[in-house]
Amino acid sequence: MRLWLLITLAPQVAATGTGPVDGLTDRPAVPEDSKLALLEENTSNVLQGTWGYWFYQSQTPSGSVCQAYKNYVNGKNYQSVGKISIWTNLVGKVTCSDKNAVQNLMYNWQRMNSRYSVNCNGRTWRVGPCGGWQEICAGCSSICQCNSGISIRPCIGNYNWGGSGTTCSAAQQVLYMDLQAGSSMKYSYTVQQGQSCTRGQCNAWKAQLNQVPVNSGGPLTLHSSYNGAKYTCNDNNAVNNIIANLKVNGRYNVVCNGQWWRTGPCNGPEICVGCGSVCQCSGPMTYRPCIVNSNFGGAGRTCSPPTQTLTMTVGSGKPTTTTTSTSTTTTTTTTTKVRVLMKTFMLPEFSSWAIKDGKGKAVCKGSGYSNWYETVKVDCKLKFQKSYRVTCMNSKVGGWAGGYLQVKNKKLCLGYKWSQGKSWSETFTAR
Repeated sequence: MRLWLLITLAPQVAATGTGPVDGLTDRPAVPEDSKLALLEENTSNVLQGTWGYWFYQSQTPSGSVCQAYKNYVNGKNYQSVGKISIWTNLVGKVTCSDKNAVQNLMYNWQRMNSRYSVNCNGRTWRVGPCGGWQEICAGCSSICQCNSGISIRPCIGNYNWGGSGTTCSAAQQVLYMDLQAGSSMKYSYTVQQGQSCTRGQCNAWKAQLNQVPVNSGGPLTLHSSYNGAKYTCNDNNAVNNIIANLKVNGRYNVVCNGQWWRTGPCNGPEICVGCGSVCQCSGPMTYRPCIVNSNFGGAGRTCSPPTQTLTMTVGSGKPTTTTTSTSTTTTTTTTTKVRVLMKTFMLPEFSSWAIKDGKGKAVCKGSGYSNWYETVKVDCKLKFQKSYRVTCMNSKVGGWAGGYLQVKNKKLCLGYKWSQGKSWSETFTAR
């Protein structure tokens, strides 16, 4: 059944049935000073570079929201995008990661009145005109309809701006989208405490770097298996300059996602995050597989650090992965271990945690999570049937707001909501 519209002088549109929502673009926009607002101070700060705005039932998105949407989509080179994700605060993330499908979606998304549809990751994705510019939807039957699925169309010019489930006159919610580059490289090196990196590790990393295309864009991520720390830079220009300087062992400094990122020589290229300078013994994260001693970098203590695997990823998706490790002979005793998972939610950049045993001795800890709504495998294995105490911290908002640590079926710190204080502690048994 087609959707028939009755337009009156009142600021409402009466609609029944299901069908197209074209033709509603003559509705007046909500004034710029309305309660429609960004989640943060500006779009670039939302979710570390992910686009996201509040939308309100029976309110038309303002012109600035439409323009921010256009700027975000048009600001990407369609050939460099390898993954599209859209979601709301009411439903989970839906992603298309097929490179050909993504690039065709992006190409047509950026061109007014162009249409394209494709099946990707089990859902039909579509882009096409709806109101003043292009719409994108996933799990929808057609463009500019009152569909199920998820739809984003802030330029429609009325209050049928999309959303999840009911996409006409939808309930108040946040609409998000994330456009990421396909992965250009992923390299990991593992070093035992007290040992040195090998020439083979250094050469393998350099070879991977040299294969990264010019202006490939981000994100760039560094990760340590020691405490699960992960740092990401989403600024494409910053990432391009970082990679260019690593290739030539050059010096470069830039603030990205709230942290200083630095490159420079340390018996070969080095990259570090949150550090005062390169080739030093401190900083949240250092990556230097070309050094010829036991100060191979890592998370926290970067000189003679604990055994760990360090991973550098440029882009996202399914990269070709190379992992190298130093060899050592050890004697081990088999003990049943229980793995720990970190489930991030909102503002994990400010979250940290620590687990201590029954005697108060620190067992493992974690911090520096930059990706929202993600499951992180933590390099922390607890002894089965042993008792521990976990302390979860977030001084920014006083809570994890839905994030938690998972040990088997236990969800730790799940009660640590916003404004609960700087820390939250609870005792548990690993089983």
